[in-house]
Amino acid sequence: MGHGEPTGSRDAAAGEAKLAAVDEQFRLIVEAAPNALVLVGADGRIGLVNAEAERLFGYAREELIGREIDHLVPERFRRQHAQHRAMFAASPQARPMGAGRDLFALRKDGAEVPVEIGLSPMTTEAGRHVLISLTDITARKSAETALQAREVLLRAATDNAAVGLVLLDRARRYTFVNAAYIDILKLPCRPEDLIGKGPAEVLTPVYASQISPHLDRAFAGERVTYELARTLPHGGETRHYAVVHDPLREQAGAATGVIVTMFDITERKRIEQDLRNSQKQLADRLGELQTFLEVSPIGISLAFDATCQNVWVNPALRALLRSHNDAGPLAHREQTAPYRVLRKGEPVSPGDMPMQRCCALGQPILDEEIEIVFDDGAKRTLLESAQPLFDEKGGVRGCIAFDVDITERKRSEENIGMLMREVNHRAKNLLSVVQAVARQTAKTGDPDAFVERLTDRIKALAASHDLLVRSEWRGVEMFDLVASQLEHLQDLIGSRILLNGPPARVNSNAAQAIGLALHELATNSGKYGALSGAQGGVRVSWSIESGDAGHAFRMEWREHGGPAVEPPQRTGFGYVVTVRMAEYALSGKVDLDFARSGLVWRLRTPAHRILETGYR
Repeated sequence: MGHGEPTGSRDAAAGEAKLAAVDEQFRLIVEAAPNALVLVGADGRIGLVNAEAERLFGYAREELIGREIDHLVPERFRRQHAQHRAMFAASPQARPMGAGRDLFALRKDGAEVPVEIGLSPMTTEAGRHVLISLTDITARKSAETALQAREVLLRAATDNAAVGLVLLDRARRYTFVNAAYIDILKLPCRPEDLIGKGPAEVLTPVYASQISPHLDRAFAGERVTYELARTLPHGGETRHYAVVHDPLREQAGAATGVIVTMFDITERKRIEQDLRNSQKQLADRLGELQTFLEVSPIGISLAFDATCQNVWVNPALRALLRSHNDAGPLAHREQTAPYRVLRKGEPVSPGDMPMQRCCALGQPILDEEIEIVFDDGAKRTLLESAQPLFDEKGGVRGCIAFDVDITERKRSEENIGMLMREVNHRAKNLLSVVQAVARQTAKTGDPDAFVERLTDRIKALAASHDLLVRSEWRGVEMFDLVASQLEHLQDLIGSRILLNGPPARVNSNAAQAIGLALHELATNSGKYGALSGAQGGVRVSWSIESGDAGHAFRMEWREHGGPAVEPPQRTGFGYVVTVRMAEYALSGKVDLDFARSGLVWRLRTPAHRILETGYR
């Protein structure tokens, strides 16, 4: 037997070296993580933090190590936090923390930071630990607050969205249903078939009873989010949904309706269940690292060499890239890869990818936006950051990269921008009309009369505008337009006020002009004309006629049975609105006849100027 170091000692030394390498690899990956990471022991004390945790909490690393985790929780949440810790210890599993609630972390300077928290239990030779991942969502919460008032309107106006959208009124009857809602719930009807009905008439009693308590909370003014499982009547398939109830409030704060947004999350629930089933409790530190990488929702790739030839890719990134092997397509793209990589619309060569440049330069590559274009035309937008890994001599030995799928965020930003431009355009047009009304009304000279008349005219304009908003600016039915301007006289409609005309949908400009004219005619009739007494009446009619010059739209306001009419000595703003503005806005001809038997107002204009459907 030769002399030398015993075999057992050499094996032990090799094992310690391997463990040290794994520890170093774990430490570097934790340090490079974009989220704050905190490792907490069973005694509730902090055992490990990364640099991002130092930045988030404002403490130096040595101040955090050994400190109880409760010190990083705002005072008002600590008692409840202790209860949640105990519940998690009794049934530990990787999951997000505080689903459906706002979570906050407490900084050293006393400031509270809104965060998202993920929990991953770990068991080592040192005992049971919990790895806590924290994401600072301050910027996102600020953006959500700024857009909160507009989000409900935008969701309600999006009939082509890939989510189910319905609007329930105070009586819990459907007033709006989009096609996606019908498709998601697999209902055997059309969206319009649900209008006027309630959930209890459309859905099964079990399902209707499940959503009823949530609707109670929404009508009480609370924004409600929850998940729901439903077994379809045909085939017995169980579908899972994420549901949001947004109350629509009056100025006084009472809910006048509820917008219901529904997402089919069946596939997501199935994937989550598969991930939970696939998770294994590993016995050593390498296993803990593997679990952390496997369950991360962010795409992660790890290059084990400076040339990025040996690359491990986590499941999230494999799913994003439609890959079924461990080769890193972003780092080493093969000719058979079913996609192209673009940066600002230009192709990116394999050597110019963020991971390769990170290793070549030995410097971090942060938040670089790249686009993946698949052979079938599908596109995904990724935000990639790469951090170099160094060996003991300071040389680059590889890198780690994080890829976040921002496809939906980019699409949402584009949609919001488009909708905001449209809202801005409509608002400018409306303000121009209000300005013209105010300028003409101000000529009365009497401040009190000015306020009263301007208020009435703006209300008339608002009534037409409400109809346009409800129709998503796709025109207004004439009957609805006339009824809205005569709402204060609705008790007389059908008796002293008769409406007659075919279905006709007028465009937004016509709705505003005709609405203002009808308001002026109704106001004048109530003060001086046929509706000022107890006997007179009004007949409002409209028709579409064809002739040699094409189709023409005719409308008439005819009064009868009132006081004898005397032509006015001078013309005022009422004449401007009913005649001049109507002629200008509608490109037509208006006749105003002050017959002694009753005032008659007639409008004639080319049909294609004011109707939504194509008349020529």
